[in-house]
Amino acid sequence: MDRDEAMQVLRATAPATDAEVSGRVGRRTLDVLREGITMTSTSEAPDTVPPTRRRRRLTRGLVAGLAGLVLAGGGAAAWAAYQGLHESTSIDCTSPGVDTIIPPVSGDPVADCTAMWRSQGVTVPAGLRAYDSGRAIVVRLDGTVPDGKPVLPAGSVQDKRVIELSASMEDIVDRPSHLTCAQEADEQARAQAELDRLKLTDWTVKAWRDAPPKAGNCVHAVVDSDQRAILLVDSGSGDPVVPDPGTARLAGLLRTHISQGCLSLDEAEAVARKDIRTVEPDLPAEALAVTRTVDPTAPCTRVDWVPAGNFDLRLYGPQTATR
Repeated sequence: MDRDEAMQVLRATAPATDAEVSGRVGRRTLDVLREGITMTSTSEAPDTVPPTRRRRRLTRGLVAGLAGLVLAGGGAAAWAAYQGLHESTSIDCTSPGVDTIIPPVSGDPVADCTAMWRSQGVTVPAGLRAYDSGRAIVVRLDGTVPDGKPVLPAGSVQDKRVIELSASMEDIVDRPSHLTCAQEADEQARAQAELDRLKLTDWTVKAWRDAPPKAGNCVHAVVDSDQRAILLVDSGSGDPVVPDPGTARLAGLLRTHISQGCLSLDEAEAVARKDIRTVEPDLPAEALAVTRTVDPTAPCTRVDWVPAGNFDLRLYGPQTATR
């Protein structure tokens, strides 16, 4: 399991006991997550572990308590090497004693880490730089770069198409089956359609070799930037978890008001914020992130929502909708 697969498991797993988590993702996967992310292994990690994830259940406690994956004590995981950092799907924002792994939003690692820190009330100095640690893209709050580590160019260095692909494949607004059970044919078609739309012509869709989909089983798709592929992974035949009512309700509102409507970016953002407050009136401001990307080729705004511990909404659309 590489970093991105581990991150997807963690994003999809609400706070739970070891028994509850291992019941969904398997004991071997749980052990690898513990070793790879917290560096506190309880057993020898296997060579091959399927990137199975638990079905999402977003809860108020999870929303209020998490804005990203936080690794206390500065102990980052031993990440798999990237073929190209511009295709990476996470950033390590490092401050004294804490590493926070966040999904990229803008393509500019410094801007994304800065936005995350400021949302937490942290004063961010000017002149921060992103660098290649050999395992990940890293931005340090103190502005330092270790000797010998290459500094990345300022500005956008991550492929925005891959960023959108990752969010789109995890989206639950237009893909409600993500909350329950998706079938192989549906995931295959959706994955290929996204690659075509984003013009990622050198990417492929394929079964994960160690856990290929089985007839009748649930399937989920994992974006693997190392392989430039969307992997279809067998999720088993067990009963799907019933989604949290609030999660299902908000996904439905966003689907009705944005996906099935035809709104400009401004209109879509106003509607999204209203829908969020309708479902979660007491949501802390720091747990709400609405990112806008102007897409002049789109007639209407589209939305991706990835419940990753906060309300991380991505809006892509025109300044004026074509109705």
